[in-house]
Amino acid sequence: MTHFAELAGDEQKAWTALHALEGVDEPISPDRRAGLREAIAEARNADLLMTAIAEQMIAQIKMAGVRPNRTLDKLPLKSSAICRPLRAES
Repeated sequence: MTHFAELAGDEQKAWTALHALEGVDEPISPDRRAGLREAIAEARNADLLMTAIAEQMIAQIKMAGVRPNRTLDKLPLKSSAICRPLRAES
């Protein structure tokens, strides 16, 4: 679980670099373009690793015979995806 949380933090950092593009209308330098490509790769890699970890946790939970009780379904959880589309400057 600790590793999952660390990966989530890494993904968020990568998306922070990408969200810095919001509202920017000047050309992107080659160096910055390379950094953005790296941030995209980091975000994708973190997502893949978190998905694999989550799938392993679910499999272990099922093997242990733990059944979901659906109590979280009733909570008003707010969706705040960090990988939301970028907004153009208005």
